[in-house]
Amino acid sequence: MALIAGFIVLEMILYVPYKLWAKLTEEVTPRFVLACSNDERGCVRRDVKFNSGGSTSQISATWFRLKVLASGTANITGCCAHLISIKRVGENRDLLDGDSIVRPFTPANGADTEKKTIRPTHPEYVDVITANAKNGIMWLYRTHQDASLDWKSMFAKHGKFMLTVALTSENSAPCTAELEFDWTGDPATSSLSLISQNPSA
Repeated sequence: MALIAGFIVLEMILYVPYKLWAKLTEEVTPRFVLACSNDERGCVRRDVKFNSGGSTSQISATWFRLKVLASGTANITGCCAHLISIKRVGENRDLLDGDSIVRPFTPANGADTEKKTIRPTHPEYVDVITANAKNGIMWLYRTHQDASLDWKSMFAKHGKFMLTVALTSENSAPCTAELEFDWTGDPATSSLSLISQNPSA
């Protein structure tokens, strides 16, 4: 009996304070909470008109976006997003070939698009993919096409792709989102879905 009582006292001295510390740390240190699907509110913006590359004529496109929130009660500050991998489902080759592409938080022309504050009370969105039926996939940032890679040939063959988006910040652990992009050639029937995030929310 004395031995059991000793274990109970030891648990109260060591384990209970640890659990309390862990709970407080989890509440104070925010983590990323992610969502993405065609049914998730705010994750798809269709027929958005904009001027591309300084042109005066407007074009229309669909934006597929990643929804980002903070857990707990604290904000995540200085958040930025990068697309770090694109692979066709069933293949191992990374189509980005080592490149890391900045993906802006909306609006892309905002001063904080690469230094976003993420709150637990309302979501922010990362522009992951932009596309229309005429031009296909368009990797736009501040209305300009990223020219470092051949985007048209990358997605010339329709099908499913796995995309990895990395999120970093000033006060939270880095997080990666694994997304499946089902590209049919037409944004109206294509979809972007969150498969997993690491670490989990």
